[in-house]
Amino acid sequence: MITYKGPSHQQPLDYNGFPRGAHVVSDAFRAILEHVEPGRHQFFPVTVMRKDNVIGRMSILIVGAQIDAGNHQLCRPAREGRRIYSLNHGPNWRCVLDPAEIARHHLWHDKHRLGLFMSETLATALEEAQLEGYKLGTPIEVAAC
Repeated sequence: MITYKGPSHQQPLDYNGFPRGAHVVSDAFRAILEHVEPGRHQFFPVTVMRKDNVIGRMSILIVGAQIDAGNHQLCRPAREGRRIYSLNHGPNWRCVLDPAEIARHHLWHDKHRLGLFMSETLATALEEAQLEGYKLGTPIEVAAC
């Protein structure tokens, strides 16, 4: 059970991200992700409450892929032994993903970057279904070494 503390006139969104990496998703989000990438991710049903009232059922999403997707030769600034790449999106910042590493994935965490990444295929499917709650960042460059 989770408690939804949003405005009383608003229902939870299709994707709800929380601090420390928790993701709570609607059945519609789950169905699209399972269609695009069957069997990879885990979902745990949860009852959503507002005060003492049940307002719906959703799922806690456990992302089933953590990969090293970066093309480390092209990323700037270089990681240089740091565990996580710089989050500074300054004028020289460049994030490049390796197509060979991401080819089999539609939703993943990267070992050296913060955040959740998704493929264009998944992003398009979510947009076509008009789901709400997730934010698409700046498209990231994909290039082989």
